[in-house]
Amino acid sequence: MNKNRRKKPDYLNVFRTTQEVDQALLEIATLELQMEAIGAAADIEIRNITQAAAEEIEPLKSRVANLEAALEAFAVVNREEILPRGRKSLELNHGVLGFRKSSKVQVKKSTLEKLEKLGLDGAIRIKKTVDREELKTWSPEKLALVDASLKVSDDFWYETKRADVAEHTPAKPSKATA
Repeated sequence: MNKNRRKKPDYLNVFRTTQEVDQALLEIATLELQMEAIGAAADIEIRNITQAAAEEIEPLKSRVANLEAALEAFAVVNREEILPRGRKSLELNHGVLGFRKSSKVQVKKSTLEKLEKLGLDGAIRIKKTVDREELKTWSPEKLALVDASLKVSDDFWYETKRADVAEHTPAKPSKATA
């Protein structure tokens, strides 16, 4: 969880003393710890469910892989009979099988370097993005040249001392684990 929060203040619920503010920080830290515990319990349950599903799916995947291999072997051995006169596919009651031309380019680790050396930039992808951190260092005049500006704000933030709160607060069991 993010310890620092930037929030617009709710001016309808204004605290009058620093003790009230400190009590609110304690409550926030306690609630954050409870949310973290609930999330951790949910993660464990999700992991267990995912693992159980994977174990259940594995024999099905294995059977599908065996059937796919047998289908391909049948199609290769009987290609002339099932796909006469240049046909590409055979439609059956429960599906279609066949052959299709496919191509893919195979590259080696050296391909990019060779493309660059030969000046074949059209075959190189480059993603261009604005470096906002660099722009933060520019003057307002220079920013204006590129239709940018620097917005400075004084944002409210807070940070709870969750470690201290966790040390002195008994853990509440979550409903997910109860």
